[in-house]
Amino acid sequence: MESLANGDPTVDDLVFQCLERFDAEGDSAVDELCGAHPELEAVLRRRLDTLRRAGLLGMGSAAQGSMPERLGDFRLLERLGAGGMGVVYLARQESLGREVALKLIRPEQLYFAGARERFRREVETVARLQHPGIVPIYTVGEDAGVPYFAMEHVRGCTLADVLERLRGADPAKLTGADLDRAIAACTGEASGADLAPAQRGSWIDACVHVVREVADALEHAHRLGVVHRDIKPSNVMVTRAGRIMLLDFGLASSEGAGRLTRSGSHVGSLPYMSPEQLRPAPVLDRRADVYGLGVTLYELLTLDLPYEAATTPALIARILGGGPRPVRSRNSRVPWELETVCATAMELGLERRYASAAALARDLSNVLEHRPIAARRAGPLLRARRWTQRHPARAVGALFGAVVVVGGPLVYAWLQYRASERMRGVNVELTQALRDSDVERARAREHLERSIAALQLLTRVGADELASVPQASETRRRMLEAALGFWRDFAARSAGDPELLVERARAARASGQIESRLGRRAEAEAALRESVASYEAAESHRPGSVPDVELAETLQVLGRILRESGEVEDAGGATERAMEVLAGAPRAATAAGEQHQLALALFERGELERVGGRLAASEATLREALRLLEELLAADPRAAVLRFDLARTRVQLGWTLADDSRDGDAEETYASALELLEVLHADDPREPLYREWLAAALVNLGTVAVRAGRLEEADGLFADALRIDTALAADYPDVPKHREELAALYINRGMQHSRAGERERALECWMEGERLLAELVEGPSDAPEIRGRLATARLNLGGLLRDMRRTDEALGRLELARQDLAACLAANPDHPNFQTAMRYACVNHAQALFDAGRYAEAVALVLELPYSDQGREVGHAALLLARCIPELRLEPTLAGEAAELEARCARRAIEYLRLGLEKGTFAIEDLESPDFEPLRALPEFQELGR
Repeated sequence: MESLANGDPTVDDLVFQCLERFDAEGDSAVDELCGAHPELEAVLRRRLDTLRRAGLLGMGSAAQGSMPERLGDFRLLERLGAGGMGVVYLARQESLGREVALKLIRPEQLYFAGARERFRREVETVARLQHPGIVPIYTVGEDAGVPYFAMEHVRGCTLADVLERLRGADPAKLTGADLDRAIAACTGEASGADLAPAQRGSWIDACVHVVREVADALEHAHRLGVVHRDIKPSNVMVTRAGRIMLLDFGLASSEGAGRLTRSGSHVGSLPYMSPEQLRPAPVLDRRADVYGLGVTLYELLTLDLPYEAATTPALIARILGGGPRPVRSRNSRVPWELETVCATAMELGLERRYASAAALARDLSNVLEHRPIAARRAGPLLRARRWTQRHPARAVGALFGAVVVVGGPLVYAWLQYRASERMRGVNVELTQALRDSDVERARAREHLERSIAALQLLTRVGADELASVPQASETRRRMLEAALGFWRDFAARSAGDPELLVERARAARASGQIESRLGRRAEAEAALRESVASYEAAESHRPGSVPDVELAETLQVLGRILRESGEVEDAGGATERAMEVLAGAPRAATAAGEQHQLALALFERGELERVGGRLAASEATLREALRLLEELLAADPRAAVLRFDLARTRVQLGWTLADDSRDGDAEETYASALELLEVLHADDPREPLYREWLAAALVNLGTVAVRAGRLEEADGLFADALRIDTALAADYPDVPKHREELAALYINRGMQHSRAGERERALECWMEGERLLAELVEGPSDAPEIRGRLATARLNLGGLLRDMRRTDEALGRLELARQDLAACLAANPDHPNFQTAMRYACVNHAQALFDAGRYAEAVALVLELPYSDQGREVGHAALLLARCIPELRLEPTLAGEAAELEARCARRAIEYLRLGLEKGTFAIEDLESPDFEPLRALPEFQELGR
């Protein structure tokens, strides 16, 4: 057996025997060998003790001893991990005062034939690879019979660690920031705003960037004649600073070696091995590494392997059969051109696979830089051939059918020999024409595919990649509008091609979402209805072609926009339809996505129930949504999208509880949402949705604090929210929602100042809120909800100005509030919030008219108002009417009509008082007020107190 330079062959031989027998016999094997060779006992035990204390001798032996303090010039600090042929430690090279990654050959193979040669080969291979994407080797050595080499220590984690942390998430909802958070969680660092370029955009761009960097490193190795042979996520390291490095060249070999030497064995990790490596006479060249990198890209984009099976033979059969599920069937956000790149890297045939890592890297750069790719998809004949390879029995049946169909005409042609002679020339001409037609069709298809790729890119950039870019909303809208126009044209020309219809549906959905964000609700509704119709058309042409989650999401978003437009009944119909789609969907690999979408549909249903005044139903619905989200989050606690949806559902539940006068429960719910949102915002400070809902949680907590009289606390909460909403309105001036929320904040802060008796400050806040909302109403976003908020602001202003004895100004604001609410009710006559607000506006306006001495106008306003039996304002209306009766007697303009008007006022006042007493909104002792003196003589009034 070969020994190392300072090793003793006899000692090596004894150590080899110990390692062979240790697992079965334990320490007794060591004792026996030492007894047989007492002259070598001390050396033997010292070597074995080194391995034992390092946790490298036998299974679980790490718990039996401590790590050795040093090897040669290195002091060992901690074990980092193991892979390939080695075990890696963090160590300090004391002579140079630097930390390194120290790799030792695995002890169970240390003394086996060829193990040391492979170890040396890795050292020599990596040492001559000088590339930023390959970790450099500092030095090589041996101590106590253990060979090692020292490499740069890089603080990061492998892609396998990242995938493990993201497993179960919906890849379509990940962002580049999720990569940063996963790396930070692995390394114990704090994620934050200072993101590397690969982590600033979408998840798809982050994946492409990582794989492109690995391809560049691979190309360097290939040019030096080195094939890695074990490309997989666990051999790629990523750092928060953006470094991406290829690890573990322990299985590398020279490309000139040709066929592998060990027939019947598989060197590498099976799910990532190329088909040619798995065949009986395996062939190895650089395209095997390209394949492994293609599988790695597939797994990053989908969070799933392309091929999985319960047994090794079954897995090999699937890999050799080719044809994994398309990437976009598992992640709809992946653009067409990137799916083509991934499929080309994983091609079954070497002749169609990328010829080099450089070619793959170039196409990945093309994807990132929005240029045309060089790769082309497999044509129909190749796809058919692969299908027959995967399904031989069905192919034989199809072939037999073809023989029967073709055979008949052939027999007929033989019988009609003379006729066929005459037809032969025609056939030649027809064949040539068909060939020419095939060429033209191929060219047309290529142009179509390029066009589709460009449109998918345009849709993706408009829908996702500019979402967090300030002041880009109008740009996004124009991009999506252009993309949607092309999709419409393609779909119209394609005679119902389901693929194009689905793409058209996606573009329309994205367009609807951005139109909604810009406050253009009519345009948003139209685009979303078009999206639903396109999905349905695709499904009717090819059942199963539409992802249920996508259709449900579109219906749910449509429901939200209809609700915001006041079309509550239609909104409910869209939301319920979304839930029906999810209820009928198959529960398979997308079960988590369907559960998530169901929670969002429940979120929307709960808000509809709240708006409709069904508070108990709303609470039950929202708590069910929370339960579903909490289950999903328990399975994937790092999923930012789940934490965000959980937070905003809690905010929504808080609104319902507050409407039900349960401020204590509401405050607790808001606080739990705030805790989640603060963490999300800290992880990704640029994300506008996190900022929006964080401000909303702060405002709601402040509102509860105001009602509880904790005005100083409310002031701090409102100030924090004001900073966020002001920044959002400045960053996204084309998004009306941010100015709407800023206006709402001023209104709430005005309430706080009003409660504190700070009238001037309250007036200033409410006037600023009114100004912002008036600008929105006068602009393109004249939505009923915004006009309703403007009416509320003017109601508050009118009441405050009335208290400040500024009666004329109060009357002006209250008149405007009534006009706003009349416009809202004209568009949505059954909207309960608008109805309630109108009752309050009329009563407050009537009170201001009373203050101005315009008693007849005040009475007319109250008498003409239709009241529901739930209105709390009936007591105020009754009191106002009673106070007006003696004043009407002095009104000269009424003349003979005064008595009849007084009688009507008395009857309506008593009616309101009876209703208030029945509903508990008016107390019996309130009847003692001197303001009711004009009613006391009436028998109906006297009956109220009995």
